[in-house]
Amino acid sequence: MDLPLEHAGCYIDVDALGNIVRFRYNGVKISPTIPSRLVSKEALMEHVRKTLMLQLVITNLSHDVYNVKKDGLYLVYEVNSIFKYHADSLEPSLTIIHDENEPESYAALPPLPTNLIAKEFTNEAIIGITDELELIREVDMGPEIGIVWRKRDWEMSDKDLSINSFFKMRSEDTVKAMISKKTGKIRSFGWMHERLGNLQLSQEACYQIAIDFLLKIIPDYYPYLQRLIQEDEEEDERKSESIIFHAHNQGISILDIVIVVVNRTTGEIDYYSGPNFDMDELSQIPTVPAISMEEAYRQFLENVDFQLAWDKNYDDDKESYHLVYQACDRHTRSPIRYIDATTGEIIVSV
Repeated sequence: MDLPLEHAGCYIDVDALGNIVRFRYNGVKISPTIPSRLVSKEALMEHVRKTLMLQLVITNLSHDVYNVKKDGLYLVYEVNSIFKYHADSLEPSLTIIHDENEPESYAALPPLPTNLIAKEFTNEAIIGITDELELIREVDMGPEIGIVWRKRDWEMSDKDLSINSFFKMRSEDTVKAMISKKTGKIRSFGWMHERLGNLQLSQEACYQIAIDFLLKIIPDYYPYLQRLIQEDEEEDERKSESIIFHAHNQGISILDIVIVVVNRTTGEIDYYSGPNFDMDELSQIPTVPAISMEEAYRQFLENVDFQLAWDKNYDDDKESYHLVYQACDRHTRSPIRYIDATTGEIIVSV
């Protein structure tokens, strides 16, 4: 049907000098069965009209991923519906179950202390770097600097030329951090070196440690955070407690999460992943859309189309494909992800 088969044939990467640097062969697949009939696009459109779901959110978009002019925060209507149908029926075709579709609940954080005094801490002090550790490398990663520390007397056992040995040399027993070039502050860090203590901290104690840590590292961002309530919040034998925070601004969800992992045996922070933007950027984003929800619905329906594609069945024991209709933008033929809430422009994956 002149449509490519996913994960079939061969893939060749050629560098700028004309050298083949990567080759992957996935084989020739058995020709899939072509349906005897196809659902009309009119029927698909009617189904989309009934099931389309949009949500007003603030999200960080990259021009490398989406057709936006510049990287940064945008107030958008997110398309929460996944429009992929079996080509011979209106039955939705989902090869992957998305956890994000499950309903989530949140809890407000303790109020910001009225007597909070902003103190200056070095990045090393926040991460927990001591004199026992030495800086082994810094790497320019574009908007961020990657920094790696390790114990001064560290030696690698069983060193060889294997890929596993290479990764051990790069990461084993290290502490890694990402520092924003713009602000000079920590964006994330993680301990690859296991730290064990004599404590047996409860979940509530770990949560309070995480709150104190957030007040120290991102006090300006703290009022925008809410705690994600996780279903498996029961006392167990885990050595660490992962606490996830979602951001909201005046009732609008910010598609960004903050993660703090507290070591239950030491009370120290073993991992932290902070906001992907700074407060100056957030303060410039409007919280009142210029485009109404009804207008965004109309924009989507006026621009959506459907294209045929072969979809691989991942839940079958044998490799097989079925023909599907995928919703796309009628102009770019790419999936519609968002509607800009300030301009009404269609935002697609590139």
